[in-house]
Amino acid sequence: MAAPTTATSPRQDKTPINDRTILKGNISNNRYSSSLQVHATDTIEVHNHHAEAMVGPSLKICLITHGRIEGTLGDASYCLDANNGPKGYIWALSQPTLWTRQMRKGTKVSKVIISADFNWIETYIDQDIESSSRIQEFLHGKLDIRKWKPSKRAIALAGKLITPQTSSPIIKKLQAESHALEILAEALKSILSSQSISSDVKEDTPQEHKARIVREYIEDNVHEGLNLDTISTVLAMSKSSLQKSFKIAYGMTVMDYVRERRLVTARDAIEQDNITISQAAFLAGYNSAANFSTAFKRVFGFSPSDLTTE
Repeated sequence: MAAPTTATSPRQDKTPINDRTILKGNISNNRYSSSLQVHATDTIEVHNHHAEAMVGPSLKICLITHGRIEGTLGDASYCLDANNGPKGYIWALSQPTLWTRQMRKGTKVSKVIISADFNWIETYIDQDIESSSRIQEFLHGKLDIRKWKPSKRAIALAGKLITPQTSSPIIKKLQAESHALEILAEALKSILSSQSISSDVKEDTPQEHKARIVREYIEDNVHEGLNLDTISTVLAMSKSSLQKSFKIAYGMTVMDYVRERRLVTARDAIEQDNITISQAAFLAGYNSAANFSTAFKRVFGFSPSDLTTE
């Protein structure tokens, strides 16, 4: 079956990210009639930040040309690393999975992530019994991020997706979908030809597991009177071991993370519930609105007053 050659009007977001985010640079998200979704970024991480989201079943291809991405998929850790040159990665999520990413201040990342719907992939592979069994096993088997060596052409195509050259919207859409399909085909070929190599998903080490337990406890109790003594007592961990594990895993201290999560909650409440800065300060655990505003700006790069007309 020939690959689709027309595209619907994809959702575009190609403007520079503003200072209200934890990233600076360019980002685009496009969905096409071929059921592909293409996420391309060329950004610098301006804050230490922990991001997470539930990701639905899909086939994922990442071609990272610069930088390093770390985090977890479910209970496993991953590391996508292009510091020694562009790398390709391919994995499949057979069920909704919690994705996390740890962003570190000053890190530059350039990448393309292509997502393909299982049903769309299967309409192709069902026509090829030999290919179907191998790809079906990969799609529905145990989570495994496979590394593949992208060709020079695939790397060049990724560069065009990250920084499109043409100014014509219709040509840009058609070319971008064509580029994404070609990268997808090359990645799938690596699975069929056994050219994909080592898995980059690993089970959490005891230290990483300990840090994740601490983070989850903080998330569930962020509005309680948390301090290091309380957390270490409840989780039956020594303070020194707890601090060391958390710092290695997330790049910040336990209490810095508590303060950041409270500030995130306060920011969301200002934006969504229109609470005042004084109320937000109380929600985040600050007695002084001025101290709250200072801490808020240090984390997010802008003042809480930018979000409210108070």
